[in-house]
Amino acid sequence: MPHQFLFAGDAVAAGFVLPELPIAPTGAHYRFHIVTAPVTPCAQRTDIRWRHDFTDPDHGTQLTCARCSEGYLMEFPGVATILATPDHQVHVSAWPGACEDAVRHVLLDQALPRLLAQQAVLMLHGALIRLHSGKCVLILGESGRGKSTFAGACHATGATLRTDDGARVEVREDGVYAWPTYPSLRLLPDSLGSLFAEGPEETRPMAGYSAKRRLDITDVDPAAPEHLHAVVVLGAPADAFSTRRLLGQEACMALTCHGFQLDLSDLANVSQLFAKTASLSNRIPVLELAYPRRYELLPEVIRYLEAAL
Repeated sequence: MPHQFLFAGDAVAAGFVLPELPIAPTGAHYRFHIVTAPVTPCAQRTDIRWRHDFTDPDHGTQLTCARCSEGYLMEFPGVATILATPDHQVHVSAWPGACEDAVRHVLLDQALPRLLAQQAVLMLHGALIRLHSGKCVLILGESGRGKSTFAGACHATGATLRTDDGARVEVREDGVYAWPTYPSLRLLPDSLGSLFAEGPEETRPMAGYSAKRRLDITDVDPAAPEHLHAVVVLGAPADAFSTRRLLGQEACMALTCHGFQLDLSDLANVSQLFAKTASLSNRIPVLELAYPRRYELLPEVIRYLEAAL
């Protein structure tokens, strides 16, 4: 019998333990079945029909997404090649020397969100937080803008952090709902030391190639969705606090830029995802939040945001 876990409100089955994920209810219908299996790397394949390389600032490849005769490939150089087949099997093939936590990291934080997005599920790369007021926000931000630090500050001051890295969002007749991918918080050691004056809770490595540490969030129901009140996009550092509502095309583009996608050539799926971002921006506010990047100001920034909602 495979293990069954919860991810973004859905059950997934796996042939190995995923300690980051909460256990799914017995008998739950699973969306994906994850197994370890050999997968031919992109460089050795002759059946690739579409390919897109995501690069870092030094032009090194961080992720390759491709479509081949067997299904969809996601390759993380030095870590793993992952194949998703049409029958919802997810084959994970670790590269030689890759550590297990790094393989799980790319599977959970990159591969599964992109596979859900390829099924027209709106997956946004952000931190899902229920503030002290009871209102829930999804915090989005470019790399380096301080999304996880802001999430950590919320957690340290008593707000309810559902996840710091991704959420599934659905617009329904009775409101907008969000499910965390899985409960977690990842922070660099300097942020941990600055945010948790008495020392943080127990942490463990996120992945062998990152200095970030992972804090497990255990005081919430991982299956329960949140009623989402606003999406907040972190702006560039500023000298003062400010919020600005994004409207129309600007709001849609902000959401799209922070959304997970897999096959960029699948215009029908891309169109469905864009329509869902438009629906989301029409239902709840999409705000840009600017503030000085100083640890000691973060509790005040959180109060300012709550007052602005």
